[in-house]
Amino acid sequence: MSFCRMRAATAALLLATACGDDAGSGGGSSETSGKTTSSTGSGAGGEGAGTSTSSQSSSSASSGGGLQGGGGAGGVDPWAGPLEHLVELPLGQEDIGTPIIFPIPDRAIGITTLSQTPDDGPMGVVQLRPPNSTNVVTDFEIPGTGMPFFIDEHALTAASPQSDLAQAWPVLEGNWRLRVGADGPTTATSSVFVRRTMDGAFHGGVVDMNVFIAPGSGVDATYVGAVIDQIFSTYWGPGIGLTKGNVTFQSVASSFDSVDSDQELGAMFATSQGVGPAPAVNLFVVGDFTFVNALGIAGGIPAAPMVHGTEKSGVAYTPTGNQGYDASILAHEMGHLAGLFHTSEIQVTGFDPLGDTVTCPNIMNMNPQNCPDVGNVMFPIAYGGGSFSALQARVVQGSAAYRGILEEGGLPGAPLPQLAPLSPRAPVSPPTYLLSQAPKRAPHTPLEQTLAAHWCDRASDIEGYVLAALQPTGDDLESITQDDDMPDHVRARALRLLAIVSPARAEHLARLALTHDHGRRLRLGAVAVLDEAAPSELGEVVEPLRPFDDPVIEARLDSLGLRP
Repeated sequence: MSFCRMRAATAALLLATACGDDAGSGGGSSETSGKTTSSTGSGAGGEGAGTSTSSQSSSSASSGGGLQGGGGAGGVDPWAGPLEHLVELPLGQEDIGTPIIFPIPDRAIGITTLSQTPDDGPMGVVQLRPPNSTNVVTDFEIPGTGMPFFIDEHALTAASPQSDLAQAWPVLEGNWRLRVGADGPTTATSSVFVRRTMDGAFHGGVVDMNVFIAPGSGVDATYVGAVIDQIFSTYWGPGIGLTKGNVTFQSVASSFDSVDSDQELGAMFATSQGVGPAPAVNLFVVGDFTFVNALGIAGGIPAAPMVHGTEKSGVAYTPTGNQGYDASILAHEMGHLAGLFHTSEIQVTGFDPLGDTVTCPNIMNMNPQNCPDVGNVMFPIAYGGGSFSALQARVVQGSAAYRGILEEGGLPGAPLPQLAPLSPRAPVSPPTYLLSQAPKRAPHTPLEQTLAAHWCDRASDIEGYVLAALQPTGDDLESITQDDDMPDHVRARALRLLAIVSPARAEHLARLALTHDHGRRLRLGAVAVLDEAAPSELGEVVEPLRPFDDPVIEARLDSLGLRP
């Protein structure tokens, strides 16, 4: 998704944070103040300066390279020893607002920071700065973007490179600085995960995946396995240079058949605690999101594939019955997880911080299918775009999402050391409902293609945008709603828009959708239309039809207080 879930708290956080002179451009000064971390545990020859924040990775910071400006406590070099593809350097627990100085070795191709607190309230990255340079993150945003992405609650991430700023690439060796601000939390425990190769160049790697399937999702492991294959054969393999690694399948509780809030989404991601080795992408397959238009959601930009058990430890999606389409959704959301932004934003003037991606400056006034970046995987209204730019690939290659290869012709590295015990996992349960996978007519008109696209924006009124940009008539929307050959989610979106354009017609079609054997998304759309327009009528319509064959529809009705 385009913005982190705590963006609404930006103003409070800005007021609560005293930026000071070290939160701005940096001025190119050397690091002379703040808490310095350099000793990281047995792998570095002694006890560390702090405990690991990770539930699945340890502080085995044992990689070779000439560290300049490091040393710190006892002169211990945390990077002495054999070079490894990904290493966690714990930074310890510090008061909010305290600058933390930490050493980054040579030949690094990416770093990812993670800060965690049990306290409620928003926190954000005030500063992430390379040595003797200017910030790569300033006051919750990449400088020059005006987009406060680096704000969240409980778990907070940032990475470099995520832009093509001169200070972001190459990843500079020496002492970096991290400072976190907050409105509520008083302390945070942080780590930095450092990706390296023998020569500082990318040589490939594998993405391990843990798949959690809700019983009411409508699909099984065979279906999702085919989707994952397409992610790597069509998108991430050719575009990024990463291939599929180890894939495991397990169930997630039926209580997550339908996810109804950001808080529930974060709680679901946190159930990945103890799932197994890291880094790995935790993929949660659910039946529905009731709080967003999107069919897929990433835990953050970036998320936390290097640590399991946090509110940022995963990607979630609801399948459509079309495996190729599902693969395009997940290729996009996994891009967010690895640190990629949208090429263009909707309803705000914003673009990704990469110079080689084309953008759509007039997106609010045009059919999105005519935007020059519609073919990019990270376009926000994505209908099968399959390309990544070279700089987008570099961002993902520097991320903590995969097990890397150290040198040309080598093998993928080992997972991070695992300290937390494994949690028992339930095998995949048989689906309690099966999505229809019957072939559907491919959308071909601009309106059909826009309704079919992956809508990736929780912060905007995307329905209002579609109505304004394409100006569909009631006849247009009614025709799509009634077209049995249209994909189910397309018909549902058309029905929701029809409820704005012509409420009476939408209510009539909603009643028909519920009383006939239609697909999940259309029936859920019908429930939403009637609940908004005539809640009492919804109860009258569904009472003689219950129980429905679909547990997600039943869960939605239950959440509205309509008990059978």
